[in-house]
Amino acid sequence: GLYHEFMETPIRKHTVNIEDLGAVGDNSTINTAMFEAAVAKAKALSTDGGCAVVVPKGTYLTAPFNLTSKMTLHLNAGATVIAV
Repeated sequence: GLYHEFMETPIRKHTVNIEDLGAVGDNSTINTAMFEAAVAKAKALSTDGGCAVVVPKGTYLTAPFNLTSKMTLHLNAGATVIAV
């Protein structure tokens, strides 16, 4: 059979909104630098309660980027991240 596990999303002490870092969810702007900056901020906050990186409604294009520990990537309703 299939194994299913439910893990509650941890509450993070800090929040970073990628639009505050200059990301644009217009389905044409490449936002890789903004996602990388958000992950770097989250990594810096990992020893102080972690960080949620929030992606608002919109379509965000990005090249692949690495995630980090103690970080939650939270896509709001209507948010899409597309690898280019």
